[in-house]
Amino acid sequence: MKKANQKLIAYNASFVGRKVIKSNNSILVIHPYYKSGLWVFDDERTGLDAEPFVAGADDLIDYLLRKKRIRTKAKTGFNAIFAKQEFRGVDAELTFKKFAQMGSVYIPEGLKDFKNSDGSREVWLCPALNLYFKNSPEKIFVGIKL
Repeated sequence: MKKANQKLIAYNASFVGRKVIKSNNSILVIHPYYKSGLWVFDDERTGLDAEPFVAGADDLIDYLLRKKRIRTKAKTGFNAIFAKQEFRGVDAELTFKKFAQMGSVYIPEGLKDFKNSDGSREVWLCPALNLYFKNSPEKIFVGIKL
């Protein structure tokens, strides 16, 4: 696992302006919004601009927003709260499965009816994940708030 994380760190370092977030907070927040048919987010702290959610992550966002009945309102933006440990208001618990295509694959726990657009339960998180966590965590807890 360490070798795969080193590859992700090196990959991120190859982009001018990308940097690992320097935070002592155990809970992190990004503000995704809908643009040109994709869920994306910006983060000045890391140098990300309109970074898209794809390969199941977009499907998980749609699933959670529909479940909360806030998808239409959320298109202009919502807060995605995430951490390596559980917190009050968690909407999804993701468990690490494997590294693939320079990213990390997770499986949502407890969301038995969730399927991505390929029909699997996998959620791929791109190398930008390692701008927030030095190593791809075994668990990621996610909360969605308007």
